[in-house]
Amino acid sequence: MGLRPLFETLTTFFHALDLTNTPPIQPRCKQAMGAGFKQVLGVIAAVAIILALIVFVNPPGGGGVTPVKSGEVTLPQLTASINKFTVDVLRKVGAEEGGSNFVMSPMNLYVALLMLYEGTDSETAQELANALHIPPGSSVCNAYVELIGKLPVGSEGSAKLFIANGVWLREDFPFRKSYVSEVQKCFNATVKQFGSVEGLSDEINSWVSKKTEGMIKKLVGQLSKDTEAVLASAMYFKALWTDEFRYAGNMTFHTSSGDVKTHFMRVTSEFKVIKNSSYVAVELPYRNTSIAMVIVMPNDIRSFTDNLTYEGLTNLLKNLRDAKPEKVEILMPAFYVKSRYDNMVKTLKELGVKSVFSDNADFSKMAEVRRGTLTVSQVIHVAAINVTEKGTEASAATAITVVLTSVPPGSMPPLIKIDRPFMYFLVDTATGTVLFAGEVTNPAT
Repeated sequence: MGLRPLFETLTTFFHALDLTNTPPIQPRCKQAMGAGFKQVLGVIAAVAIILALIVFVNPPGGGGVTPVKSGEVTLPQLTASINKFTVDVLRKVGAEEGGSNFVMSPMNLYVALLMLYEGTDSETAQELANALHIPPGSSVCNAYVELIGKLPVGSEGSAKLFIANGVWLREDFPFRKSYVSEVQKCFNATVKQFGSVEGLSDEINSWVSKKTEGMIKKLVGQLSKDTEAVLASAMYFKALWTDEFRYAGNMTFHTSSGDVKTHFMRVTSEFKVIKNSSYVAVELPYRNTSIAMVIVMPNDIRSFTDNLTYEGLTNLLKNLRDAKPEKVEILMPAFYVKSRYDNMVKTLKELGVKSVFSDNADFSKMAEVRRGTLTVSQVIHVAAINVTEKGTEASAATAITVVLTSVPPGSMPPLIKIDRPFMYFLVDTATGTVLFAGEVTNPAT
């Protein structure tokens, strides 16, 4: 019996999930199965992520199942694990991008992998747990629910943070009711069934577009007729700066391959700033939310990313949190970045996740199938971020004049000019969780 595809998981940025009634799961009876980036200038930061995993059905494999023991992960442990995973992925992706702009949400990828993890056992679960920095066999259910309760999910004034998870299951495949119940309870996932893959891609892409407010309109193409399930996770964030930027004109940005002219914006206010011999970092807060953007401009972006550690990132964020706000002028480029990763499998394998992509994968907690029946073949991650000054294009033009004449001569505060390649993080300052991260090496591209 040849390969039969199963999983394709999606992910975008945050949406309060909508539960739908789930039809009863009916077991399969076949024995053969075995067991233009300024287009919306009012959007100060809008980010969207999608992740997709495609799982194939294989012939029944050999080998017994060795269950792993269970324990509970706490919220502080989960937050630390997400940030450790963030550093792991950033170092891998940063090296692979080779100096190009990129954006991603390691947390979004993390959540999708957690839903996958809930259906695995034996060494398949152990490898995923190790990569996710949680004890093998442990439960993250309560900690994840607590984290979502503490994140500023929903709409508050001008700020929006949405998280959504969805699972599509073939109606005649023997998925376990316990797995369906778990993803609904822990991840607030919408669970739907399908009888044929015809129209399924359109349904999933429509879901993605809705959850990202049209920022990501298409994730998956035509799915194989043998697809058995699709796991989806989406995140979306939109907010206005606490202190609005104003257009500053086209200025020089120093890239590794030469200088470029690009759209800059400026603001003068009190911000938390760190300056040392290695980098300059600034925290830029948004209105009506605990989420802030952290800009880090190192002396050498490649060296900084390659040597980034969890401890280093934790200390940087802690020092910023503890810093006393000071009045400064921030001059930085507006930027739009969209990234698509059709093959995150390579990155995950380098992080030690191998069994889940093999013909010996253990998905016995997801479905009533023998070990080796299912395997993940593809992981897709799509992300976008749009950072501008507030307002429409017309009002931004009006603000240009105001900007150039708003600061009286002789009263200029210290200037922080972000004019070299930099990293950025969207961080929830209340929990310390990194939601999005990336690099800008050339904002003119």
